[in-house]
Amino acid sequence: MDDFTPEDDDVELASPTAVSDGHVGGVVSGDHQTPASPKSPVPLHTTTSASRYPQHVTPETVLGFTEPTQTFLCPLSANKHGFDFHDFEIKDYSTNESIFKVSKPANADADSDLPDDEDMDATFAENPHLETAVRTVKYTFPKRVLRCAQIRTALTFSIGDRPASDFRLIERHYFKDTLLKSYDFTFGFVIPNSTNGWDAIYGVDREVMTPAIERLMVAEPFSTTSDSFYFVGNDLVMHNKAAYAYT
Repeated sequence: MDDFTPEDDDVELASPTAVSDGHVGGVVSGDHQTPASPKSPVPLHTTTSASRYPQHVTPETVLGFTEPTQTFLCPLSANKHGFDFHDFEIKDYSTNESIFKVSKPANADADSDLPDDEDMDATFAENPHLETAVRTVKYTFPKRVLRCAQIRTALTFSIGDRPASDFRLIERHYFKDTLLKSYDFTFGFVIPNSTNGWDAIYGVDREVMTPAIERLMVAEPFSTTSDSFYFVGNDLVMHNKAAYAYT
């Protein structure tokens, strides 16, 4: 079996591309078609962490993007609900073959030397290029994964003391500046201090994912990217980025 390897040591803290219908063990297909609309906005770059990000980004905002965002649209500290990802797995839906799996180390939360989100935001304000390096995960998959008709994902996540209504993920996949696919999943209400399982099925549009596009994706590593936007209601609470290579 070919190896599926992440290119970042902190994959477990980055963008797990998995969602479902809000029921533990449930599965949902999240295909979402959107018309062409204005390009992604460019957030302000200033020396203060708060003013580096747009004031309010809604689901409708990101559903209108036609290319990847140039920067992140919310700080790490926007995660006021304390969402935390523990386990993430990707499988070929047809064969149930595990493509990729990662788990958060059991003692990760006990490391008191790690800076908190607000400290990291302040560091990123001083060095925006560092934010891109830290908050973007690179994955390397064998090229045969591009031929999977459907991908199934499973995510285990927890939440802090605050309940979350209408927890939602919108995920946009691109090759360079071309939108390949948009996925829109809703979990719904998340009970405070709970740990939840969230499964999903990702469909592939063969009218877009042509053999010619697949060849380009293989020939140009990490030109295939995704933006993952997590919302509670209309509030953006997390924004993660990923880049992919196929060998």
